[in-house]
Amino acid sequence: MRIHQGWKLITVSSVKGYFGPRELHRILDGIITSLKGHPNRAVVIACPEYLALHNGFEAFLRFLNTIRDYVIFANARVYVVTDPLAWEPRQWALLKKLEL
Repeated sequence: MRIHQGWKLITVSSVKGYFGPRELHRILDGIITSLKGHPNRAVVIACPEYLALHNGFEAFLRFLNTIRDYVIFANARVYVVTDPLAWEPRQWALLKKLEL
């Protein structure tokens, strides 16, 4: 996969050698480390349904909330790429509340 030269890719997969989908703490550490070294960076979370499926929605929502806090302090941005139809109405409403 080709990514922009200034970007850092954190791949999540159940394949050995990558961040596992149940390792939210390791994914968060990778994001925080990236933001500390490069403030004003964008964080893009693709396929969040995969993380929610493996961790439960509440744990995933806490994870996103923590990322949002770090992003605010780093003067960065976070983008969650998803389809609203992938979520239950209550879940989608809670996700929308995280928008700034």
